[in-house]
Amino acid sequence: MPDTTSRRRATQADVARLAGVDRSVVSAVVNGDRAKGRIGMSQQTRERVWNAVRELGYTPNVAARQLARGATNLIGVFTHERVFPMESQNFYHEFLIGIEHAVDEAGRNLVLFTSSRNEAGDRTIYTGGENSLQIADGAIIIGALRRPDELAKLSRDRFPYVFVGRRETPDLELDWVAANYVDGVAAIVTALAELGHQRIAWAGRIRQAEASHDRWTGFQTGIARHRATAIEIGPLDEGGDPIAELIASGATALLVESAWEADLARRQLRQAGIAAPDRMSLVNLSGASMKRASRVAHLVIPRREMGREAVDILLERIADPDQPPIQRTLDCQLDLRYTTGPAPA
Repeated sequence: MPDTTSRRRATQADVARLAGVDRSVVSAVVNGDRAKGRIGMSQQTRERVWNAVRELGYTPNVAARQLARGATNLIGVFTHERVFPMESQNFYHEFLIGIEHAVDEAGRNLVLFTSSRNEAGDRTIYTGGENSLQIADGAIIIGALRRPDELAKLSRDRFPYVFVGRRETPDLELDWVAANYVDGVAAIVTALAELGHQRIAWAGRIRQAEASHDRWTGFQTGIARHRATAIEIGPLDEGGDPIAELIASGATALLVESAWEADLARRQLRQAGIAAPDRMSLVNLSGASMKRASRVAHLVIPRREMGREAVDILLERIADPDQPPIQRTLDCQLDLRYTTGPAPA
């Protein structure tokens, strides 16, 4: 018989030819006792198959075996963002750490989907009409960008997936885990009110994203609870003079939605001769993710815990595909050091 192993990996078909048996017999032998009962065979046949396995150096294809059983033991992670969040300063990096730990504890393997792109070069789940995530048992989706059409198709295909972050999509009931921004931001307003701040400013625009909407809701809730005055000023990175607007309003505290905005606000306040927190308290509402903004008071988002919870939700969905949507929020903590203090007289 010609030596096929020198050119390629031996297959079950090669083993079957050498042993003189059907391929189904080889599959039953190499898959162990669970498969053996389905096909009757003599001990001599089994020994002939194992002799052929050893002679050809055949090793089972683990992925193919798992696929045949209806599972791959893989958990996928996908993002529509162009750059996968691997750098430690990236906002989503801590989510990945939590996901990795939970997947490892569950005895599964983690696969990152990074190369599936459409003709425009954008990340896509469906490449050429095929679900690129389907080699995994399910997937966790992170990032702000989304494709509602792809999510709808995933749901129609009954492919299990979970969002990190609250997601509301028309006509779809999604599984997600999110930070409790509403209560967290309301607690920040409470802390500022207890320090004597009664005119509290919000910088920027009210975005359509769910997280931004939840932060705004928490801001309004806290303002109403303490009968404080809410002041809205324009985005710090666009035209006009929002810092002059802030000063003229009489506000003594400023809330911004991101670490880079906190860094920008601190520089602009310094340029205007206003020190934080002596004349203006400053709080970042989305958690510290940049070293240069880490010494700004901020909302502490449980990102690692959210990553772990996303894995737990996905495993629940895989185990019971027909259960109602699984949607959970995790409480945030406050770190009000560095740039918050009593309201100036």
